[in-house]
Amino acid sequence: MAQLEHTQETGTGQPGRDGGTDGTPRRHLEVIWEPLDAEVAAYRMGSDVAHILNRAAALIWTSCDGDRSVEDLIGVMMDCYGIDHERARADVVACLARLRVLGLLIDSECGEPPNLDV
Repeated sequence: MAQLEHTQETGTGQPGRDGGTDGTPRRHLEVIWEPLDAEVAAYRMGSDVAHILNRAAALIWTSCDGDRSVEDLIGVMMDCYGIDHERARADVVACLARLRVLGLLIDSECGEPPNLDV
C-alpha cells in the first residue's frame, strides 16, 4: 500500500483537514522536495515537519500535476505495480487523503490548500 514511511517532527505544527478525493490533485507549490532514490523527501515551507514518501507514495505525489484525475492516478499505479483496479484505487485514495492532511496537495478545481491551523 502507498504510504508515508517516515514523518519527522521538527516542531509543533498541526495537521490540516482531509480534502476528499475528487478533482485533479496537484502538488502544493510551497513544498520543497528532493528525490531520494525511489523515495521523495518533502517539506512544506512554513511547517515544522519533513516527510519521506515511500516509492508508491512518491509515484502518486509526483504524478499529481493538476491535470491527472484520481482515475488517471489509479491507472499509473496499475501500470507500475501490476495490481488490479480495486487495490490500486484503495491505495491511491488512502494516499491522497493522507497527502492532503499533511498539506502536500491542493485540488486544482478549488486551488486552496488544506488549512494547517485547524
